[in-house]
Amino acid sequence: MFWRQKSWGFDWPAFMSGIIYLIAGFFLFAKPSASIVSIVLLFGIMAIVQGISWIGNFFHYRDYLSGTSIFVLIAGILDILIGIVFITKIYAGAIVIAYVFATWFLIDSLIGLVVVSHLRSFGRGYFWAALILEILSVVVALMLIFNPLSSLLTLTMLLALYFVIFGINNVIVAIAHRG
Repeated sequence: MFWRQKSWGFDWPAFMSGIIYLIAGFFLFAKPSASIVSIVLLFGIMAIVQGISWIGNFFHYRDYLSGTSIFVLIAGILDILIGIVFITKIYAGAIVIAYVFATWFLIDSLIGLVVVSHLRSFGRGYFWAALILEILSVVVALMLIFNPLSSLLTLTMLLALYFVIFGINNVIVAIAHRG
């Protein structure tokens, strides 16, 4: 059996994080262009940190990796260069992120088309519904690839929606814990 605490008291950390997520979500909805800049800068910083990590790994593990350690060093240098480009060339970084998002969406949709046939064993309705949705997904993905601005705005809106849902959930959890 699970132990259940009768009353936790109001969960202030969950409440505060919920409010912060709600503010962030509404900011993303209200200012999608500023959101795109923030996303590009975040990706740039993440790439630089990852590059530094790779270079540190190169020096730490080069004796263990023998001849392949040079690839770790090259990956680290490339990550740092990509991060610098993202931070200094916001527009170029935004276009790259848009194409990566659209390509990811297309690959997932194509894989969905490849594996949709297994749903026939669950019923023809499931199969046909999934097939139609996968075809629509491929069409939307192609539209995103040919219009990178749509891809960026879609990414921003999905992130905003996630933040709002997560924020509401945290506020609900905070209130539920009180009694």
